[in-house]
Amino acid sequence: ASGQTPEAHTLQIAKLAEQHEARCLVVDPTSALLHAGASDFAIDALLGLLDKAKRAGTTVLLTASVSEGADPMQENSAVSISSIADTWMHLSYMAAAGERNRALTIVKSRGTGHSNQVRELVLSNHGISLVDVYTAGGAVLMGTMRRQREEQGRAEQTRLARLEEAQQNEVAFAIAETQTRIASLRVEEERKKAELRRLQESSRAGAALGAENLAVLRTLRGADRSSKAAIPTTVERPTRRRK
Repeated sequence: ASGQTPEAHTLQIAKLAEQHEARCLVVDPTSALLHAGASDFAIDALLGLLDKAKRAGTTVLLTASVSEGADPMQENSAVSISSIADTWMHLSYMAAAGERNRALTIVKSRGTGHSNQVRELVLSNHGISLVDVYTAGGAVLMGTMRRQREEQGRAEQTRLARLEEAQQNEVAFAIAETQTRIASLRVEEERKKAELRRLQESSRAGAALGAENLAVLRTLRGADRSSKAAIPTTVERPTRRRK
């Protein structure tokens, strides 16, 4: 209620959180406490509220408005919220290509590892989501520019995939063609080997038949059984003397 001190505000909030056994407490915005008293009292009131919430195991989310264009790395806000927060997230708007997009950055998170990248925060009918970082030429793209670049990237990936598939098919066809030629050469080799075997068998059969025929002829002619050739003999006839 208006007119109450920061302590009264925070005590009322703590009482309501205890009554409802709240597991999460959101104070939006904490800068409103400035209208209820001095900033020092507002910080003390928030410290007291955070102390009660931690002892109760309640997660607290505090928001504070900052002037547009302020440097998020400057750890100050309307109520110096950075000095009492364990994790500080900075939500800003980035205007480019005729549209404004929300950007979320983690300025610090005590005792935990966290990303240092600027992420696009999207509010849609499906809820809140953080879009993966998309950079081009060292700049972070958001909104329509990001979607256009993503479409271009997907189209390029599709083109490269099709080109690679065509090259793979070409190599596979060449391999299949080579294997077909090799198989044909092997068939031709087997055919030539079979022909060579037939010629060799025919030659051996012809030689055996020739030897057998020669033996038969020798038998019919009464030739000696010896394998030696007959020695020719010369018969001398007496010469008549002329008177």
